[in-house]
Amino acid sequence: MYGLLFHIYADKEDWKAALKVLDEAIQDMPRTKHKLLIFKHRIMVHVRLGHSIRMDLQKLKDESEQYLSSMWRRVVVFSNKRTGKISCFQKSIEALEKPESNWQKVDHLIEFAEWLYSNDFPENDVLCLLDWAVDLLLSMKLCVKPRVEEDFKVKKKKLKSKHSQEKQKLEEQKPEKNPEPEDTGASEKEIIPLENQAQIGVQNIDPNLSLADLQDVRQLQTLIEIHTLMAIISSRASSQHKKYCLMAYAYVMCIWQATLATAGSIIKELAKTAPPSPDLLPSSKSTKKSKKKDPKETYSLFYIDLLVKELQALSYNHLTLPVLQLGEIIACDVLNNMSLSDLYHFRIAQVCIELNLISAAEYHERVPGTQFIYDKERAKVRQEIAKLQDEKSEIPEQNIQDSH
Repeated sequence: MYGLLFHIYADKEDWKAALKVLDEAIQDMPRTKHKLLIFKHRIMVHVRLGHSIRMDLQKLKDESEQYLSSMWRRVVVFSNKRTGKISCFQKSIEALEKPESNWQKVDHLIEFAEWLYSNDFPENDVLCLLDWAVDLLLSMKLCVKPRVEEDFKVKKKKLKSKHSQEKQKLEEQKPEKNPEPEDTGASEKEIIPLENQAQIGVQNIDPNLSLADLQDVRQLQTLIEIHTLMAIISSRASSQHKKYCLMAYAYVMCIWQATLATAGSIIKELAKTAPPSPDLLPSSKSTKKSKKKDPKETYSLFYIDLLVKELQALSYNHLTLPVLQLGEIIACDVLNNMSLSDLYHFRIAQVCIELNLISAAEYHERVPGTQFIYDKERAKVRQEIAKLQDEKSEIPEQNIQDSH
């Protein structure tokens, strides 16, 4: 009931009346999870009115760090001042300390960097945030192959055994032990307070990490996006622009190597197993849920197109072929958008003609065929248009009911 009253006042943008309703709800309601939503709405109203939100955020101190970070992120949207937005971005990043929250931290760092760049802040500040995000990605354990970790453990055991044998020989040769120095009472932390230093960035990156060790597709995809952003932010006149473009291209090749290494075994297993019977197939509702489009995949296509433009500006047209082919795979197999897949085939054919790869160009021109807009995609577009029209028609009806 209180939530309904709040939304009525919020639609009218009467924030003072909405705040009174939320204050009454906090006094009347018991301490349950529903009360947490009231506090959440109250924080947003205080931000809109320009009030302090420290007292309200202290009541959420028992929540998880991911919840607190997302709360600060929402405050950014409703904050009116630039200084307020910056402090909220910083607190949303500082709230995430555990390794399990690294993905959310990377997303916030990228978003903060994009906001700074769009608001004409210095490029060095933007690039520092993106460098921090890259360090976080490279410090994740998923970046390292399990085989490399096992080999490292075996080598470590061998080194330990050799070291212990040498230590025993040295102890046998020593006739007497030197007396231990007296304890002065000063601890190691007091002399060298390493743990108390402010840490910005990541300190746990393996110095021996190479591109061949990167195997996780999600991490590689995010690294492509970040380095493409860094190339655009640094501008084409910068000396670092070429470096960022080539690093993004290298991560694209890592995705191809990681996927092609496992593709053969998967194809063999699928060929051995018989196709399931129609009775065992999932229903249409479950398939619709599983085939829901992930907005991050469309973002990856956006950054792939940007990377292609930057490589072409450097006259590296031959490097755009694996990048465009990756975009075609995402459009066809992930987004299930055949029209977009056909467009990528034509773009690949154009590059092949420029490189005098006639047979490859003919193949990519032949794949799309003559049908460029498919019936299923037309039906999807019509459904989306109908949904938008229904949503627009519902808004004036609600306003009429509120006026009565």
